Amino acid sequence: MCSQKRYIQPAKLNQFAKELMKRGVSIVKVVLNFKAKNNRELSVTDGEYLELLDGTKTWFKVRNSIDQVGYCPKMVLRVIERHRSAIARPSIFMGYECG
Repeated sequence: MCSQKRYIQPAKLNQFAKELMKRGVSIVKVVLNFKAKNNRELSVTDGEYLELLDGTKTWFKVRNSIDQVGYCPKMVLRVIERHRSAIARPSIFMGYECG
C-alpha cells in the first residue's frame, strides 16, 4: 500500500488556476507532457493547470484554459489539494496519488 505525500512548497498558480480556485472546482496540474492519440484525448503540457471534471483509476476528464475538454492519463496529472491556514487565507499544495 502506498501513502499519499505532499510537497512542502505551495504550488504557484497562474490566472486560470486562480479562477478555478475561486469557483471551488477540482484542479489538477500537468507534470508530464501528453500528446492526444485520438479525438477523445486532450494534449497537455507540463506545468499547465486544468479543471478536473471526472476520473477513473487510469484516466481523468479535464478542461483546459481555452475550454477544450478531453481525457488524459492519470499518471501525467497531480491533484491540487486546498488547505486553509490559521488566518483563513486559502493555500494549495500539490499532491499525488499512488495508483
